[in-house]
Amino acid sequence: MITVILAGGYGRRLAPVTDHHAKSLLPVADRPIIDWIIEKLPPSKIIISTNKSFADSFKEWIGNRPIEIVSEETRSEEEKLGAVGGLLYTIQSKTISEPILLINGDNIFDFSLKDVSDSNYAVNLLYDIKNIEEVKGKYGNVRVENGFIVDFLEKPENPVSSLVSTGIYYFPTSVFPLIREFYDSNHHDRDNMGSLLKWLIEKKKIQVKGIVKEGLWVDIGSRDSYIHANQIFSHQDSFISPSTKLVNSSVNSSVILRNCHISDSKLEGCVIDEDCFLENVHLKDKIIGKGSKITSNE
Repeated sequence: MITVILAGGYGRRLAPVTDHHAKSLLPVADRPIIDWIIEKLPPSKIIISTNKSFADSFKEWIGNRPIEIVSEETRSEEEKLGAVGGLLYTIQSKTISEPILLINGDNIFDFSLKDVSDSNYAVNLLYDIKNIEEVKGKYGNVRVENGFIVDFLEKPENPVSSLVSTGIYYFPTSVFPLIREFYDSNHHDRDNMGSLLKWLIEKKKIQVKGIVKEGLWVDIGSRDSYIHANQIFSHQDSFISPSTKLVNSSVNSSVILRNCHISDSKLEGCVIDEDCFLENVHLKDKIIGKGSKITSNE
């Protein structure tokens, strides 16, 4: 089995922080998101699927570890191949002929993946949100019968259950030509792995097993979810990098990255990127880009 971590997206909902950081390399509780993923993997070869803009950042993160990179020839949201295209590009670039454990690189979880590779079927790991109202417009939503997914809806306004896709999949090699067929059809959302699963199920190409996992799981796609992940894994209301200097200021439900100076300020629900200088400001529900300087004399 080979593990492929999809990290080719540009994370526009977290811009401008993601203008300078691959989302998978954003810190959660002072560790890159991808570190949290790696520590939960079963023994396998690991490949990071990314883009030209962030390839060097991933190479620096990898160091001497036996992890490979496949880099798409893209540098913008408009050019990217999408999740399905990134997977297909990786399969072809590395001539992969083993089953694939596929993981979206913006998930954090604490459950084991060891049982996934025992399956002869395609697999989607699922998580029970419990509250069906929380599924609306947010997650890939599934209906399961006898252990198999029979319906997959992407961010529906009328969910069919409280079960959602975790963005973690297992594909036996028999699925590989079907991925090519799906991608070449040009009639589907190539940026969404759920679209592939929906097509596989509706066209009865292959059965997709749904395995419900318990524990912690956070899909980091927005400011709120990024803050929430830091709260969970740092066990604090706000995460403030140890290298940031905070003077006479209050911080609530926020994330502040490295080497910031914040004085006489109040922050609520904010994400502050590295090297920022904030003085005498009140910010609420904001994302502040790297190296910003914001002051007020009021």
